[in-house]
Formats: sequence, C-alpha cells, structure tokens
Amino acid sequence: MGKPGAYLEVSRREHAMRDDRAYEKQPREDCRRTVAPLTAGGQPGAWLHDFEELAVPLSFEEQRVQASRCMYCGVAFCQTGESFGSARASGCPLHNLIPEWNDLMWRGLWDDAVERLSLTNPFPEFTGRVCPALCEAACNLGLNDEPTTIRDNERALSDYAWAREGGPLAGAAGGRAAAGREGGPLAGAIGWYVSTGRGDESLAGAAADKTTADAVANDALLLSAGDKGIEDKGTEDEGTDDGCAPKVAVVGSGPAGLACAWELARRGMRVTLVERADRAGGLLMYGIPNMKLPKDVVTRRVELMRACGVDVQCSTDASRQEVVDELRASNDALVIAVGARRARRLSVPGAELAGVVPAVEYLGGVTKKLLDAGASAEAAGTSRPFVDANGLDVVVIGGGDTGTDCVATALRQGAASVVQLEFLFAPPVERAAGDVWPQWPNVRKDDYGQREAAEVFGHDPRQWGVETLEVLGEEGRVSGLRIVSLDWSGGKPERVAGTERVIPAQLVLLAMGFVGPERGVFDAFGVVCDDARGLPVVVAGSHRCVVDAGVGPDAGAGPDAGAGPGAGSGPDTDVHPDLGVGTDVDAVAVAVADYVVDVPVFAAGDCRSGSSLVVSSIADGIACAREVIATLS
Repeated sequence: MGKPGAYLEVSRREHAMRDDRAYEKQPREDCRRTVAPLTAGGQPGAWLHDFEELAVPLSFEEQRVQASRCMYCGVAFCQTGESFGSARASGCPLHNLIPEWNDLMWRGLWDDAVERLSLTNPFPEFTGRVCPALCEAACNLGLNDEPTTIRDNERALSDYAWAREGGPLAGAAGGRAAAGREGGPLAGAIGWYVSTGRGDESLAGAAADKTTADAVANDALLLSAGDKGIEDKGTEDEGTDDGCAPKVAVVGSGPAGLACAWELARRGMRVTLVERADRAGGLLMYGIPNMKLPKDVVTRRVELMRACGVDVQCSTDASRQEVVDELRASNDALVIAVGARRARRLSVPGAELAGVVPAVEYLGGVTKKLLDAGASAEAAGTSRPFVDANGLDVVVIGGGDTGTDCVATALRQGAASVVQLEFLFAPPVERAAGDVWPQWPNVRKDDYGQREAAEVFGHDPRQWGVETLEVLGEEGRVSGLRIVSLDWSGGKPERVAGTERVIPAQLVLLAMGFVGPERGVFDAFGVVCDDARGLPVVVAGSHRCVVDAGVGPDAGAGPDAGAGPGAGSGPDTDVHPDLGVGTDVDAVAVAVADYVVDVPVFAAGDCRSGSSLVVSSIADGIACAREVIATLS
C-alpha cells in the first residue's frame, strides 16, 4: 500500500517546467533532466522559442517516493471511471489498477509495476502526458491534502519501459520482444507484453482477461460475449497459421483507432490501420502541439505496432470509393475511428473572413511544418496549410485544452498579443460547497498556456463572460472583433449594456469544441447517421453500426434492405427489439447476425459518442475491439 503514513511525511511534488536557465539536455543515468521550476515574473527564455517538450519529470527515485504517498484505499475512487453528478467522469475510464502499481513502484519493483499498468492501459506514454488526470481528482487523499501524483507516476513507468534494453516488450514471454507469432500479428500480448496464453504467466493470463474486462464494464453485455469468444479463439490461435486469422481494417489512427488496432492485433487478428494524413496518430499527431506531446513519442508507438504486425497505411482516404471497395473485399470486419473533427464555427457576421481559423487546423499546420523542417517541398507536401501568428494580434475563442494549446503555440510563433475569450463566467478558485467530491471539480485551471502568456504580457490572457458579436475585416481579412460582456448572475447569459467594445485581431482561432464527425467515411460505407450530430446509429448502445444495404457491392441484399424491424427508419432506428439490457448474450449474437450486410461495420471513439478525452477514446477503442472479436468468433 505504499509506505504507511507517507502522505504525512512526503509532500506532493509534480514534474518541473523547463526554463532557459536550468534546462540541460545532458541525460542522467535514469534518463531524466535536472531543472528548476519556471519562476513567475522571470524573462522568458529558450523554452518559449522552441517546440521541445516543456514538462521535465522527476528522477525515477523521486517519483518512487511520490508513489509512496498512495494510501491503497479500500474504495479506490481513482480507478472508478464513473460519473458522480458532473458531466465528466471521476476516476480513470481505463480502470487502471492504480493502488497496485503505485505500491509496486514504491517497493522498487518497476518491471512488475509496468506489467500491472499494461493490463489496462496500452498507451501510458500518451495518457501520462496529456490526460487531465481524472484519477487525481478522485484520489481519496485529495479530500484533505494534495492527491497522489498518479499521472506523473504513470508516465514514469512508461519512460522506464521505453528506456530499458528491449523497450516496452522486454518482458515478453519466451524472449519474443518485437513480435507475436513469427510472421504475424502480436498475438496474445497483454498490454505491452506477449503472452503464450498458458497458465504459468500469472499477470498475462486469467488476471489480464478479468482486469481488461473490468476496464470496459460499461459495455458489459457485449463484452461478456467478447470475453467468451476471446477465450475460445485465443486458445485455438496459439498453434494456427496466421493466414487463417480474421482480417480487420481500422479507419483512423487517433487514440481510439490505435487502441482498437492494438487490442485486435494482440488477440490474434490481422489488422490494417488506415490513416488519411501523411503520418499516423490522428489527434495525437496533428491536434496536440509538440511541447505537450512530442511527436517522436507517437511515432515510436506506431513503429512498434508495425513491428508487431499491424499494417499501417497513411495518405489513404477511406471515403474514396476505390478504397472502400478494397477494404470491404479484403477484410472480415471494419472499424471506423475517425474522431469528431467537425469544428464548431462562429455564427456571426464576418465569420467567413480570412484569418478566422479552426484551432485543430491551425495546430496541425504548425506541427506539420515543424516535422517537415528540412524536407524538400515535394516531401513536405501542402495538405495542411501553415498559419503564422508572428507579429499578429491573436484572439483565441474558447477554453479547454485546445484553447490553451493555441495560446502557447501563438506565443512560440511570436504573436504581438494574445487574448483568450471565454463565454462562461470565471469558475471559483476553490471548490464550492455544492461541488462535492469525488465528482470532477469545477474550479479555475491555470494551464501552461495561460502561465506563459502571463510571463510574456504580465497578465492572464483570458477574458471571462464574453460573447463575440461580429468579426470585423479589411480587404477580406479579419482586423478585429466586436464583443460584449455577459452577466451570468441570473443563471443564464445576459448582455451587459454599455460593454460593447472592439479588440484588434489579425488571427482568430476557434477553439469552441466539435459538433461531431465528418460524414465522408460513414457515407462511403453506408452507415446510417443521426441528423442532429451526424453520429452513427448503433445497435443498442454497442459499437455495431446500422448499415444501409443500398450502399456497397451487396446493395439490396440482407435484412437491412427492408425486411427487418426499423429498416430505413432513420436516426431513431431500433434495429432489433430484443437488443436491450439483460438480453442473453447468445440471443444478442444471433440478433446482430441477422442484420449483417457485406462485412460488419463498427464505430469507436469520438466519432461514435462525440468529442471526449484521449483516455476515454482509448477505453472505447478497446471495448470496440472486443465486440469485433466476439462477432468474428
């Protein structure tokens, strides 16, 4: 349980932030850098003129001491992943076994801790960097003290795994460090590890199936069928030819697509991962800036998946008919994990002016230019337009992580000024009485972008309770915004008379969230989508999509052509009345089988449920993979 009473002796200490004075690239024995925290009020140094990683972890020994603060609670809310009243879940959606690997870290059993973490989280190098730490908000210690540094501990385990000889797969059973069965996918892998599927591997055997099942308990009905199928097929596949394994194509390589592909591959499927962009990673590659998530971290994971047998195909647009036809013809199942990339736009006069740019488009262009530096113009390509904020007055509309990333990126490009407009009122600095633990706290968050802007300009860049009325322009390009203050005291926004004003802006970045997925891929595969948000219609809350039989090579065939209940009825289609909670698993499988057209199509991640967190998308990708396996079994 960590060190008894350690939380009374050891104070919480998070990773440091890089600055010009203390940042050194000379690695220590434990692959860490020694650096002092960023000092408020100091002169910005090199850290604000490059896109290198900003966070600098503690040493392994210091992080081990931080792990000792874990109390190994009887009810570990940190790993629940459930909502307790607020919209955002409390605790880890992956249901990481946090107290267990914290204890193993404290005892110095790093390999065991890494393996325990890998049971539930395939990509801790991502979540340890970009997750908002839902686990820490639900930490019992956080009730009366500072919570355990769970996210930093998780990253430390990931860094340790990647730094050791042999990398994350160094603990593979039988010494197989880079692949599963010879010549095939990563069959039987548990997280980062390869399992023989035999009972002599306690963590990689039955315990792994149980914990990964718990990790997707929200899909308990179909997961039960998935586990049954996995167990049967996994045992058979150990001695079979890879050419007989089912083939699955995953469209989209963001966190959900990567997680789904990884889970499918480690369970013995032959997997093709299709990505429209020139590099795999989706949001991880082109939606999060390099200083928060270095792109070599994403690339090394993709390369590891390639080494494990996953066929990664970039620059492939799955909305094109020839690609659709090929994927249908060569796969036994299809998974769509294209994210929710349709950005919310401004609905005010002048919103169409040049210089009004969606946030992810801006961040993606900056990242691509950074990665393509030194490459030829032909190699770099022009698929992502580059927007330079240098010397411009920049206004970021919207908050959240994406808004913060836009602020930080504009600063690094040399923006003349940066203002961030928030529609909502400023939340309290401390938790309100009615905002009870363990639900996600509604408190003000000063992230790295706001702190950096305060360093440069001497004040917080945010203006709270502001509505944009009009985008002003000159010669077809934005020149300013007309805004007004809002009064939220009555529970809803009311414009405050006499507060209209104009602020300069030659670049406006829209970080107002997303309204749903792009429809191209869904339409190409004939997936029925609702009219409100463009989300796919799925079978009884599962990941199985309702497909229009009038689309594709088998048009007109199968029950969806008009013979079954709900056929062609639109977004409220109830594909089968028996697909409800509590339905027998075998009955579900039969009912789903009745509605197969061509190959089954599934949806995972944000494109299925709407915009969410990276960790939630990973969890959904794993859950989807289990349903695919259950269907193919």
